[in-house]
Amino acid sequence: MRKLKGELWAACMLVAMTTGTALAQSPDDPATAQPQPMSNDTSSANTDAQTATTPAQPAPAPTTVIVTPPPEQVPVPVTYEKKPSTADTMQRVGLSLAFGGGVSDFTNQTMRDTTGTAGTWAVRATLGTKTPLGFEGSYIGSAQNISALGIDNDAMLVSNGVQGALRLNAVVGSPVTPFVFGGVAWSHYDLTNTATNTSAISGSDDLLEIPVGLGVGGSFRGIGYDLRGEMRFATEEDLVPQLSAGRDVGSKADMHRWGINATLGWGF
Repeated sequence: MRKLKGELWAACMLVAMTTGTALAQSPDDPATAQPQPMSNDTSSANTDAQTATTPAQPAPAPTTVIVTPPPEQVPVPVTYEKKPSTADTMQRVGLSLAFGGGVSDFTNQTMRDTTGTAGTWAVRATLGTKTPLGFEGSYIGSAQNISALGIDNDAMLVSNGVQGALRLNAVVGSPVTPFVFGGVAWSHYDLTNTATNTSAISGSDDLLEIPVGLGVGGSFRGIGYDLRGEMRFATEEDLVPQLSAGRDVGSKADMHRWGINATLGWGF
């Protein structure tokens, strides 16, 4: 029995020695371990640690970009100012060219006893039928019988003259325009259709006349018209002696006259 215990003890000692020798030769022994190069595990560890300690940032919200197209370039219309023509100006101002006639007679009794009622004529151009103030230029004339001792029975008293007048229109832009006018005229009177003249009546006379009157005129579809009444105050009369109770009083008869005439022609 003792011999058996001695063998067991010897076996245990042998095993222990064998194990110690093996442990002494193990690579894990610090004394026998070979130095190893440093790896980059530290940086990886630091990065992992930083990632672990830094909270996750939320993803930025998507940004909507609105692209506004530039405004459409609208071409600016080019306008050209049209210069008014002469016809446009006349259309705006109003122009008429007309001719016509009427009747007239003297206001003086001696002249009425010596002459008959006269027929008159006129050719008239008017500028300003559509404006407050207009201007008239006229050729005027008249013819009437005249009777006296010493001249032929067919003798005629004929006048021709020119006249300029200002015209004041009461209404502007209306087809019918009332107006008043006044101006100055020159008239030349001739004793015609007589072979002899032994009477006291002069063979001719020149008068300065002041015509004034009122009327109504206008235009319609290119047709101009004018109807007026007038008084013509004369100066420098030297045609017929003034009579009183059939006697010459040594002066000349006044040759003021009234008249009514109408014209028709072209107007706009």
